[in-house]
Amino acid sequence: MNKTKIAAAFDKPASDPKNNFASASEEPEFGPKKEPEVKPLVRLPVGVDLAKKYIQVCFKDPVTGKIINKQLTRAQFAKFLAGSKYGPMMVGMEACGTCTYWGHFCLDHGHIPVILPAQLVHANNTGNKDDANDARCIWRLLFLPDIETKKIRLRSTDNQDLMSMMKLQESLAKIETQIENIVRHYLLERGVTSNKGAESVMNSLKKYCEDTIEVLGLENERSAMLSVVSSSFCGLMKANISSEQAITDYIISWAASNEKCKLLMTIPYVGPIAAAAIAIYMEDPSYFKNGRQFTALCRMVPYHTGTGGKVEILGIHRNGCSWIKRILFEVSMGMYMRVMKALKEGQNAADGKVPEPLSEWIVNMAKRKPIKKVVCAIAGKLCRISWAVLSSGTPYEQSKSSLIQPSVASPEGKVKSCRTVRKSNFNGVMSSIEAVESFWAAINDEAQQAA
Repeated sequence: MNKTKIAAAFDKPASDPKNNFASASEEPEFGPKKEPEVKPLVRLPVGVDLAKKYIQVCFKDPVTGKIINKQLTRAQFAKFLAGSKYGPMMVGMEACGTCTYWGHFCLDHGHIPVILPAQLVHANNTGNKDDANDARCIWRLLFLPDIETKKIRLRSTDNQDLMSMMKLQESLAKIETQIENIVRHYLLERGVTSNKGAESVMNSLKKYCEDTIEVLGLENERSAMLSVVSSSFCGLMKANISSEQAITDYIISWAASNEKCKLLMTIPYVGPIAAAAIAIYMEDPSYFKNGRQFTALCRMVPYHTGTGGKVEILGIHRNGCSWIKRILFEVSMGMYMRVMKALKEGQNAADGKVPEPLSEWIVNMAKRKPIKKVVCAIAGKLCRISWAVLSSGTPYEQSKSSLIQPSVASPEGKVKSCRTVRKSNFNGVMSSIEAVESFWAAINDEAQQAA
């Protein structure tokens, strides 16, 4: 650019858009002045790596511009959040066992908690696996533009307690199966077989105890050992089943008074336990844009893999919450077996008429797919229907669904309702356990009288 062009540029007025040398901060000499723009409150991003004793905190000091990555104790971290000199902060943390507690602690002190999935943090960690690198990685993730779509929602304290109760019930059911298998294995090593179920196992144990005492007598060392072992088995089984039954009774009573559960129980084969599980896991239907998002949360949608433009649709992922998947699978299996049973009765009937109206969608899919794929498809549709029922606040309507009807009439004219509560053998198992305990109590009394 020559000198004449430069001089001409300075002679142009400031309002001329071609004047590249005009200052953007100049204000008009006359007339109203522009008000300064109010900048929104910018929260300081803080990356936190939670642990049991020590918590790693990473952030950039807004005054010095230096990145601080230091280790704090739980008390120091609580003091850092409660008396923050940086004002309201955006605290990012990895999803773990204590993230809910610290998330509510942040909310109580005016901070915004951002809970990130562990898979996201692990995938973006560029250094070695340690607390400092994890905290720095979480801090960097807070600057992503789409981080709002990746974060995990913070559940309420009441919802967390209900979820803990459902998980405890699932754990007690597994422990009951473990104790049952231990007793069955103990009997198999001594040549005694038993049928399925805890009641049958405890009856077999009682019979084995009676036969052993009859052959060996009371003074034998093996009889004394058997007394201790069988009493321990009975005590474990009795305490576990009593705890499980207490939780089940509470969940049923809670579902009977909850409005969401009442709406969900209008769906076929959804009883108090299944309705409570869906309502607790969903918490609020407004969190999801549609039913597929809730289905994806339950991991009842197929995942995919692919590259180069070729995508392969795979099956249902094994990850996810085990207790909600188990309950959805049980409900869907009951619905599938009912449809197949009615279809078989119609095929075997002389007139060829099906005794109850079927779901054409389930029947047509059962002809093309194996049973587990059909059941998973029913579970996925059940998740979508549950979201639609809760989001609309209206009961289940058969005309809008391809599932079976809530209640159907048998050929005799009787109305058969769907099963609402899973069959429980609580009374039978407890009576079998009490029979074993009564047997050993009588044996001990007889031994004391003889002594």
